[in-house]
Amino acid sequence: MKMKIRIFLILLSLTISSSLLARGRSTPATQASPADSGNWGYQGEGGPAHWGSLGPTFALCEDGRQQSPVDIQGVRPAELPHLSFSFRSSSLSIHSRPNTLSLDYEPDSFLYIGKRRYRLFGIDFHTPGEHRFRGRSTVMEIHLKYTDTKGDRLVVGVPVSVGRHNNSMLRRIGNYLPQRGEPDIYEHRVGINATFLLPTKREYFSYAGSMTRPPCDEGVRWIVMKKPVTISDAYLERFRRAIGSNARPVQPMNGRQILSAGS
Repeated sequence: MKMKIRIFLILLSLTISSSLLARGRSTPATQASPADSGNWGYQGEGGPAHWGSLGPTFALCEDGRQQSPVDIQGVRPAELPHLSFSFRSSSLSIHSRPNTLSLDYEPDSFLYIGKRRYRLFGIDFHTPGEHRFRGRSTVMEIHLKYTDTKGDRLVVGVPVSVGRHNNSMLRRIGNYLPQRGEPDIYEHRVGINATFLLPTKREYFSYAGSMTRPPCDEGVRWIVMKKPVTISDAYLERFRRAIGSNARPVQPMNGRQILSAGS
């Protein structure tokens, strides 16, 4: 009798172990697709025209009705709220990826629009600029990424043009840019302040859109500044070498309206 009980317990143990192992394996049906792992880009089979077919989590890139960026034209003047920026300085922290150049930003910097408060959590750079202005693109665009306590997202887009005056903050960041494929950079002794990445005149356009890279999530409020900041040819080339070309083509408006604040 004891022998039978012992054999039963061994068989039960083997059954449980097999079940746990099966749960721990990823079958082809449950493994993440290449797209979910970041196998996308701006050229070839992984380029923007194919994002929507790379994986189920990227479906909005093709099927979405409020996608970004857009060509800013046919705008409607409106009484839009004043933008109130409150920035703290942050140590320079640069992430370089095949498709992205971004900065982390330390907590407690905010944008106030009416009664709503949005927290800045990161800054991206795109060459050339993603939004177009009556069909024309700029040489670069800065995206200041925000979220509020509800999880709603907002992006402030700042166009960049070539000029004799080199924006002081772009120059500081440009002095530490890694080359593509090099490790991330953290310089705790180098401070940046996003105040100086904004134009002095704060007139802006506003529309409902999406994030501009996969998975192209919608429900994003866009604030696109009308006036650019400027960068020299030499420093623009530094950003281009570090980033490459990472601008998504403009997307259909699908009946959306772009509102214009200020002159």
